[in-house]
Amino acid sequence: MKTCYFCKGPVHRRSIEYMGRKSNGYYLVKDVDAEVCDNCGETYLGPESVELIDSAWERITEAQEHLQVPVVHSSD
Repeated sequence: MKTCYFCKGPVHRRSIEYMGRKSNGYYLVKDVDAEVCDNCGETYLGPESVELIDSAWERITEAQEHLQVPVVHSSD
């Protein structure tokens, strides 16, 4: 892909961090290959990257790192 579907900006391949949700928690997959728009930041994942994310989803109990994330409620 050379241009963004949404803004027509240039798209380049880079490594990203993908965050997803499983049950009551979130998971972060590092070093995922993606194409990202330089202009608007839209991210496009290829089939290999989707398979990597799916594989990580299945191994979620084997996380190499854990992060603490502060949570703020909009009513505060």
